Amino acid sequence: MIRFYRKIRQQLLSDNKFRKYLFYAIGEIFLVVIGILLALQINTWNDKRIKNNEVKSYAQKLILDLGQDVSDVKWIRWQAEVAYLRLDSLVNYTRHLSIDDCKNLDLYILTYNARYRPYSWNRASHEEIKSTGILNYFNNDSLVNLLVKYEAFTKHMEVDYEEDFELIKEANKLRNKVVNMNYEREPMPNYYPLITAPYGFNVEIIDYQKKDFYLELQRQPIDFIDKNQKKLDDAINTYAELKYNFYLRGSNELPKLILDAESIIQLLEDNYLAEEIKQGKIKRYRNKELSELFVNGKTIDEIIDIIKSDDINEIVNDISRNAINRFGYNLMNYEKNYEALKIFKLNTELYYGWFTYDSYGECLLKVGDTVNAIKAYNKSLELNPDNTTAKNILAKIK
Repeated sequence: MIRFYRKIRQQLLSDNKFRKYLFYAIGEIFLVVIGILLALQINTWNDKRIKNNEVKSYAQKLILDLGQDVSDVKWIRWQAEVAYLRLDSLVNYTRHLSIDDCKNLDLYILTYNARYRPYSWNRASHEEIKSTGILNYFNNDSLVNLLVKYEAFTKHMEVDYEEDFELIKEANKLRNKVVNMNYEREPMPNYYPLITAPYGFNVEIIDYQKKDFYLELQRQPIDFIDKNQKKLDDAINTYAELKYNFYLRGSNELPKLILDAESIIQLLEDNYLAEEIKQGKIKRYRNKELSELFVNGKTIDEIIDIIKSDDINEIVNDISRNAINRFGYNLMNYEKNYEALKIFKLNTELYYGWFTYDSYGECLLKVGDTVNAIKAYNKSLELNPDNTTAKNILAKIK
C-alpha cells in the first residue's frame, strides 16, 4: 500500500503536475490525520467502556461490602441496646437501695455481659478503588463525599469501641470486688432483664425475676463478696457512664452509620446499576427486617417461603445470616420458641457454619430438646473449636 502511494507521488512529480501533487499530498496528510483521530477515538471509546465495566463491577463489590457492614452493625446495635437496657435497669435498681437491700443475684444478672462485640468493617473494595484510581471514575460528588465520610466515621467508631472496652473492663473490675459472679450457670442471654421502660428502643420489656432461670439461680446460696457501699457506688457510677455510651451508640451513631451505608448503596444502584437491575441481571439490595413481615400478619411458613423464593423482585427483606438470626431471637423474646426453631434451622441450611448451629442449639435447649441441642452444639464446636459458649453449655447438659 505504501509503495502504491509512493508511485502516485513519483508519477505526478515526473509529469510536472506539481499542483495536483500538492493537492494529493494534502489529501494524504488529511487521511492520515483522520485515521489517527479515528484510532484515538476508538481507543478512547474502548477505554471508557472498560472503565465503565470496572465501575459497575466495583459498584457491585461496594454494595456487597456495605450490605455486610449494615447486617453486622444491626447486630451490634441490638447488643448495644440490650446492654444499655440492662445498665439502665441496674442504675434504677440501685438508686434508692442500699447494699443491704440489694440482692447479689440481681446485680449479677443486671451487669452480666453488658457489652457489644467489636466492629469488623468490610473495606476491601473501598481500599481497592482508592489504590487503583477507580474512585476518580465514580463521577458523582455526593457519592464520593459519602464514601469519604463513611470511612472516617467507621474509624471514629473503632476509637469509641476501644474507649467503651476499657470502661467495661474498669466497671467489671470494680463490680468483682463486691458482687459474687460464681453461679453455676449463666442467665439466658436472649432475655432483657428490665425494670424501667426503654427510651425509643423497639424491645420487649421482660420481668426477669419471674423467669425459670432466675428461680433456679436463686436456689444457689451465693452472697456478696464484700458488702461495701463505697465499692458498690464506684462500680455503679462507672456502669452509669457506660450506660450513656451504649445509649449514644444504639440510638445515634449506629443508626447514622446504617443510614449512610444504605444511602451509598442507593446511589450506586441508581447511578451505575439501574439497567442491570431492571433487566434482572443483578439483585437490588434488601434492607427490610424480616420481623416486619411477621408484624404484618405473615405466618412463619410464609416467611420461610419468601426467604427461599427465587423471584428476585419479590424479596425486599434482608435475608443475610445475621438478619435471619436476629429474627429468630426476636421470636424467642416474644416466647414464639417453636416458630424461632424453624427460623434457626433454616439458617443452618442456608448458611452452614458454627454461628448458625450455635443459635439453633440454644433454641433447641429452650424448647426442651436436649438431644438435638447437644448435636447442634457439637456441630458448632466441630466447625469452630474455639467456641467457648458451646463448650460450656455442653459441659453442663451432657
